[in-house]
Amino acid sequence: MNVKTLKWSDVNRGQCRLLLKKSFVENNILRYRIDAGQCRSADGLPIAVWDADESREFHLSLKQWHSTKSYVLAGTWIPDFVIKEGTPRR
Repeated sequence: MNVKTLKWSDVNRGQCRLLLKKSFVENNILRYRIDAGQCRSADGLPIAVWDADESREFHLSLKQWHSTKSYVLAGTWIPDFVIKEGTPRR
């Protein structure tokens, strides 16, 4: 299991994205996807994310920012994984 300490920018409603380490994405996601280049497109690469606490699957978009080459999960990150007060559910 990989753990990420959430930063304010990860749970800020105005951002609506979760920043991920480049090495993590490349070693654990993209190397297994033949459509990995799609993360550089405007729509991003569709990714299924499993929420073990809720036993539910969510569909997000993995995108690579052109400016920094960083990877982000975008889409319904905030409503699916963050409570209304803007803090992590746990």
